[in-house]
Amino acid sequence: MSDFGLAIYGDDGNTRLRIDKNTAGLLNYIGTVKIKHNSGTGTSYSFNLGFTAGSTALCVPRDGVQVGTSSSSSPYNDQVYAITGWSKSGNTITFNVSPAVPGIQGGLPNGFTVDVYEYNQVPEAPSGRWGLAVQGMRGYTEINDTMKLGYCVYAQKVTISNGWSLPSNIPGSNKRIFCYWNNPAAIVEMGTDNIVRITGATSLEIYICAFASDFALQLDTWGLAIWNDNKRLVFSSKYAPFNLGASVSISNDYKDSGVARPMVPLERSAKTGTRSGSVWTLYYMGMQISGRQIRRGRGSIEGTINTGGVTLQFPNISTPSIVIDASDYFKF
Repeated sequence: MSDFGLAIYGDDGNTRLRIDKNTAGLLNYIGTVKIKHNSGTGTSYSFNLGFTAGSTALCVPRDGVQVGTSSSSSPYNDQVYAITGWSKSGNTITFNVSPAVPGIQGGLPNGFTVDVYEYNQVPEAPSGRWGLAVQGMRGYTEINDTMKLGYCVYAQKVTISNGWSLPSNIPGSNKRIFCYWNNPAAIVEMGTDNIVRITGATSLEIYICAFASDFALQLDTWGLAIWNDNKRLVFSSKYAPFNLGASVSISNDYKDSGVARPMVPLERSAKTGTRSGSVWTLYYMGMQISGRQIRRGRGSIEGTINTGGVTLQFPNISTPSIVIDASDYFKF
């Protein structure tokens, strides 16, 4: 921790609030997009989602690689289609999908599913009438009556063996889950069913944080609370704010996150496969952590397909993401 600032800890020893660094902000759910990649639709898909000016997009593909058909050898499933990247400009986010669908009968009738969030950092200068600010080397870290933070509504260490779901009584909708674990053999993933699954280990001790921003704040028994002029509770130290750890690029190769205990947003943005004759076994790719290093690894089995002898080519996709530091939310 820095030599100056403010920290509030819960009864469990976990961090509720730290404003000794300029990383607190809002992680806000923008929407979920479906990309219908079919013949004649091209390879670029844009959506106007109404982003906040100056925000950074966080895209979490739930099924970023699909095996579909092309008319060249229909009815065999013989082509791997993938979301290969995205970019944000103003209110518009554009996804790139490769390759284009050949013929007139190919493509992905079910499409891709991507959850889209935005991250907005706390302003560097005080702007509210009520609140708390700490002036440091890089300006101000502040929580005040005019802004809304993305709050951690769940922070627990759990042991997972056969799948895990967030408890139903956790406030907020469209929550985003970040996880950290200390087992480099384990691969963790979460698909459209919102179930966290592991492979590579029979059981796994995992640190889980869930963030939301669309719920009514509640007071804690003690701590810090801020109301605005309309007597609306806009900050409660019952919930830790979202603290950005680092911006990263995730692929099948290990990359240094720059964070000692990186918590990653769970996804299924890639797939891989193994072949036995003309039959392929398809695998989802989840997240793998080794120290500060993160990458995608081969996770659970999706199923098998017969390609009729066609060789599937699974790309090594590098996509932008963000990580947070587990030390901001848990006591180690």
